[in-house]
Amino acid sequence: MLLRKRNHVTQKMADMDTSIKRIIINVDSGSISVSSMESAVVLASRLQANLCGLFIEDTELLQLANLPFTREITLHTAHSRELSSRSIERNLLARAAEVRESLQALAEMSNVGFSFRTVRGPRLESVFKEAEEYQLILMMPTKRLTNLRHHAALADRRHPVVIFYDGSVQSKRAIAVIKSMNNDPSIKHVLALTTSQSAEEEVLQELPEQHFNVRCISIEDFSIEDIIKLARIQTPGLMILPIENSLLKQGPQLRRLLDALSCMLILVR
Repeated sequence: MLLRKRNHVTQKMADMDTSIKRIIINVDSGSISVSSMESAVVLASRLQANLCGLFIEDTELLQLANLPFTREITLHTAHSRELSSRSIERNLLARAAEVRESLQALAEMSNVGFSFRTVRGPRLESVFKEAEEYQLILMMPTKRLTNLRHHAALADRRHPVVIFYDGSVQSKRAIAVIKSMNNDPSIKHVLALTTSQSAEEEVLQELPEQHFNVRCISIEDFSIEDIIKLARIQTPGLMILPIENSLLKQGPQLRRLLDALSCMLILVR
């Protein structure tokens, strides 16, 4: 009976198109680093997917620069000077070019298909708009990651990878991300938020105990507050959530989550 149930789960998984062909990473965050970009390239290589770097020229930042009280204070001299949107634009263009060059070099070394976009608009809303045709959206937290992360590791091995699993295509793609990094020592401990007994069974079958240490927590639904509370308690090394959830489609809600995280966030479509 158990074997029959497992075969049924396997067939159910096979019937869904869970392939991941296009990945986009938001690279304008202050917490982006060479290690983070290496992680994205390694993931794209393992999944045989194309990678796009997305740099947002944040209009909120440009508008802030034009306020009369906005000034820049240099770290070394402590001298201050007025900021303008033009000076911010020049800095953003230089930063975009620097990130593009680094990410493209890494992609070429790994034979990963690469593209790059620079767009102007509200940061998080622009990410959602530009990423409509991508299965994975990689986003960095507001705060900088520590230097204790392993070179090119997708997650912090000291903490669990947190995923939401309800049997949907999005959650199966989250499983595909974890399985693709089977040889990565940072992807071993998995905390799965499951919505049913059958969902828990699927997770345990797809992530066998000989390769992964999986713990499941049963939930019926979740809110941004629940995710933030979980992030503070569990301190995830990587969080993978479905983009289709309406809670995460709103810029202010996602901003709160990124403020609370200390790890990469992968949104799955």
